[in-house]
Amino acid sequence: YPDGALNLFLPLNTIKAFPEDEVVWKSDYVKRDGDDVWENVFELEKRVGKRGQVLVELVQTLEDGDSDLDKIEVGGKYVLHTNPQNTSIITAGSKFEFPIHGGDEEWLPYLAFGRILNSQFTFQGHTRAKLPFDDFGNGSFELAGIVHWTHSPWPRNIFPGLEVIADIPFERGNGPNRSDFAAVSIIPQARVGLTKGGHVALNFGVEIPVNETDRFDYVAQMNLLWDFADGPFWKGW
Repeated sequence: YPDGALNLFLPLNTIKAFPEDEVVWKSDYVKRDGDDVWENVFELEKRVGKRGQVLVELVQTLEDGDSDLDKIEVGGKYVLHTNPQNTSIITAGSKFEFPIHGGDEEWLPYLAFGRILNSQFTFQGHTRAKLPFDDFGNGSFELAGIVHWTHSPWPRNIFPGLEVIADIPFERGNGPNRSDFAAVSIIPQARVGLTKGGHVALNFGVEIPVNETDRFDYVAQMNLLWDFADGPFWKGW
């Protein structure tokens, strides 16, 4: 089994390398020109064997007063390597997205990485491709990373982090509407441990576009996680 020290904090966007038994509610409110969008994701993660994990996600969106169950997502991951010092972890995984009301199915293969930098800081990152089934050429490549400040050994605390995401389209277009090489965002955020053991935690932050600012004004992000392998939801409040 991967050492528990490598079970780093769950970021808002960067894929976590450590396999989990968790239930997660993710919520994004997208402020933009036109109709704003509120998206909720309900995720169940289950460990399989010593190094594997499977997951199922249900995605619900609210736009212009209409609420729909929008997508079903299934996937898995497997830990490829942990170093002898138990300070780094590398995982390979993928996810498949299936729209319910039309649209393109997507395959999202990825590599995820976690590293304990020292007693005060951790780093997590991923590389991921977003590949529409009908034409991989319309997809993109994503890089994401986050540093958390782990300033206290006590799980019931507030731990700030700074995350960066870059989405690199395979096809950028031509002429005056040609997109930038990458659409970059920063996401300052914080994790709040809600229980004594930290098996229930709240993460919140704001995604701010650095370029390609017509994508959105900002995205208010939140996730609430329950690591059910460490006890019931109400334990340790």
